[in-house]
Amino acid sequence: MCGEKMARVKIRYDESQCQGVQSCKKCLEVCPQSVFAMIPINNEKFKIADESGGYELWIVYETSCIACNLCVDACPPKALSIEIS
Repeated sequence: MCGEKMARVKIRYDESQCQGVQSCKKCLEVCPQSVFAMIPINNEKFKIADESGGYELWIVYETSCIACNLCVDACPPKALSIEIS
C-alpha cells in the first residue's frame, strides 16, 4: 500500500438533465454512502421549502463515494456520472 496512489472519484451532476430531486429521489435512496443531500433552494424564514422554490441536489460527501454506480444506474435521465482518476 505504501507509495500507491489512491483513486480519486469525481461525481458529475448535470442539473439540466435532472427530472427534479424532490419528486424522484432515486439517487438519495440507493446511495450506500449517503453522498447526496436534498437542500432547500430558497430557504426563506418562516416558509416551508415547497412554498419558496423546492429543493436541489448537492453532492455533500463526494470523498465517501465508493464508485458503486448505483446512483448512475438509478437515475432515469442519466443526470449523474462517475469518473475515476
